[in-house]
Amino acid sequence: MDRTRPAGPYYTPLKEDGTPARFLKAKPLTDGARCAGCGLCSAVCPMGSISRSDFTQVTGVCIKCQACIRACPAGAKYFDDPDFLSHVTMLERTCTARKDNLFLEV
Repeated sequence: MDRTRPAGPYYTPLKEDGTPARFLKAKPLTDGARCAGCGLCSAVCPMGSISRSDFTQVTGVCIKCQACIRACPAGAKYFDDPDFLSHVTMLERTCTARKDNLFLEV
């Protein structure tokens, strides 16, 4: 690694329209009518941020990995932050197709 070159700019997440997406404080929500209280969401959270006594509470840092959403058998966990949802849509639209490796000469 060449430490004499300056680092590139910090990644700024973008919305569908290309503008910056601001969702640092977004946390998953829980549909209480659908939640069965199984605790899988809390068990799979890599940050340990979902309360083990009240699964509707995200008491710590959420890294938006969506592990809780994927693990929930009842589909009770979800995000409603518009910037985050727009960023996810942008990623799905632009980053799901397989691409060839590209090596740049520096």
